[in-house]
Amino acid sequence: MYSISKIPLALAAAFSLTLAAASLQAAPALTPIDTLDKDNSGTVNEAEFNAGRKAQLENRARMGRPISNPELGPKFGEIDADGDGEATLEEFRAARLEIMARRQAALELARRERMQQMMQRMPAPTTPGMMQPRPAFEEMDLNGDGIISRDEYNRFHAGR
Repeated sequence: MYSISKIPLALAAAFSLTLAAASLQAAPALTPIDTLDKDNSGTVNEAEFNAGRKAQLENRARMGRPISNPELGPKFGEIDADGDGEATLEEFRAARLEIMARRQAALELARRERMQQMMQRMPAPTTPGMMQPRPAFEEMDLNGDGIISRDEYNRFHAGR
């Protein structure tokens, strides 16, 4: 049985746990419209985009994490797909997907080029081994009867 003095303490603990759990819930993610739209029009114009980009660059530099090659970042015209001078959230999302696809394609191309260079540096195999292709069944079946006899096997390998 609980004593009367423990009940308020238990209620206070439960209330503080409820508050802590509520504060741990993730805040909704901010969109580019939320952060860049200074005139509350629901879209971002070029001036707002450039001002926000400049502020982001300055803030990262102040934190000691400057962006290398900021000129390679997206331009407003790349985001404003319909060219109306205002970028919507849908246009930002589409531009983001396009940027990620281009980046992924560039990474894949670089990976393939590295693989090709590695293969070119590898010496050509001089003895039969794992780099040599295996003979096809038809090559070993010298009389074409669908069965490889011991004699066919030995004659095939003797000729190699």
